[in-house]
Amino acid sequence: MHLKKITTTIFYFFIHGKILVMTTCAAGFFVNDTFDSSVAICFQALEFNADTQNPTSSDKLMLMSGEDMICEVKRVSDKFVFYTKLGGKDMEWIDRRLVKTIYYQNGVVDDLTKKETIEKSPRDWKEVTITKNPEDIAGMVKVSDISIKHVASTRQHYFKSNTLESSAEIVARRNAAQKDADFVLVLKVEHHRPYGDPPVVTIIGEAYKKQ
Repeated sequence: MHLKKITTTIFYFFIHGKILVMTTCAAGFFVNDTFDSSVAICFQALEFNADTQNPTSSDKLMLMSGEDMICEVKRVSDKFVFYTKLGGKDMEWIDRRLVKTIYYQNGVVDDLTKKETIEKSPRDWKEVTITKNPEDIAGMVKVSDISIKHVASTRQHYFKSNTLESSAEIVARRNAAQKDADFVLVLKVEHHRPYGDPPVVTIIGEAYKKQ
């Protein structure tokens, strides 16, 4: 008697479950004669809607080369897209001209090819700060390496190494300004005075930009 009751219950849910699936699918999908086919079609529809509507857990860059880059986008400037790799902490960047579209994890799509980039006037080199203290560039993003070799061009440069070094620093700041950097971190300064030739000063450093 107990077994008969269980069998009746299972049959009841089977029949009503099939009716429910057929009713749900009837709005826009072809319903096969079997219960299994109806379930498969409905689940395919649900998966499709989930893929197109639900946000992802990370951002994605679609590059001009056709490649995809999974990452977390931090900021988009006039020239760069700043991001961190999944699981990473170090800030990296890519030329925004190499990025076609940004797909954010919240579902927002940013097509960079449709945005007109306003050309900014070159940064004034006087706005670039030069320093030998690494703490001054803490939290900034490295833009490029700096390598300057400046040759004395006046008699004043011949006799005053500090004056020659100051001129080389100006060249380094101009170089950094062309890269839209805010700071130059000087790593090494070398003075050379070859016999019979004008003295030369070399500055090795790195250009950094504020985030």
